[in-house]
Amino acid sequence: MNPILVVDDEKSVRAVIKAAMEYYGYKVTVACNGKEGLEYFNHGDDIKLVITDINMPVMDGIELARAIRNSTKSNTPIIAMTAFPGNKDIEGDLFNRVIGKPFNLASLAKIIGQHLGLSTTAS
Repeated sequence: MNPILVVDDEKSVRAVIKAAMEYYGYKVTVACNGKEGLEYFNHGDDIKLVITDINMPVMDGIELARAIRNSTKSNTPIIAMTAFPGNKDIEGDLFNRVIGKPFNLASLAKIIGQHLGLSTTAS
């Protein structure tokens, strides 16, 4: 199993993504903000990919991505989720992909697989 980290301040979003990605065979850890996500990233399973919301309390997705990019695991793929995908404030060099909310879960699984170099049954 490939461990992935999902960071979003909305409990329902975390739950839906977790259930769907577990269906596709991923081991999913969830966090409610960037600070908690960074703790899991640094001290939890060997996270292979991070999916993060941009706008969150405590630590937002941009701050989280900067911290990851400055870590010893700076090559970890990061996918940003946002309700405003055309927002010019989202720094493209921090994220491997930016997807707009709402999104199709099968498409998300396919994107994850592409970034991890895996094939997926998602269509």
